[in-house]
Order: sequence, then C-alpha cells, then structure tokens
Amino acid sequence: MGENKSNSQYPKIVKENIISLEELKDQGCNLQASVMRQGWENYFKILDGPIYDNLVREFWKNARIKSKASKAPEIKST
Repeated sequence: MGENKSNSQYPKIVKENIISLEELKDQGCNLQASVMRQGWENYFKILDGPIYDNLVREFWKNARIKSKASKAPEIKST
C-alpha cells in the first residue's frame, strides 16, 4: 500500500447522478406514485449515499466470475 502510483494506473470510477423524482416530475414524468406503491422509496435513498472509491477499486481488482452448470454465474470478490 505504500507505493506511489499515478492515478492513470487505476480504473476510472464514474459517479452517476442521483435520480431525482422531483426533477423527473418537473419534466412531465411523475414516477413518485409508482415508486411509493412498490415500496422503493428507501432504495432510492440508499442510492444517494457516499461512494467509497477505494472500496470499489478493491472489489473489482479482486473480482472473479464463478459459474456452476446448475446456477447463474456470480461475481465474487475477496
């Protein structure tokens, strides 16, 4: 961990914009009633949390695809 690496050696993490139901409503696409009916309000709140770049990089650096004939492939990371 003590190595000095330039940022160009790391994959770039793209931080997406948060979905704003209010902005969508202002643009004529009111999804709020549908989101509430399906109980997704808390899911959208979770998406608005912080992003820990180092953890994201570490996860994908160690990620492997595991597949078994009887199951769908899974992404595993240590």
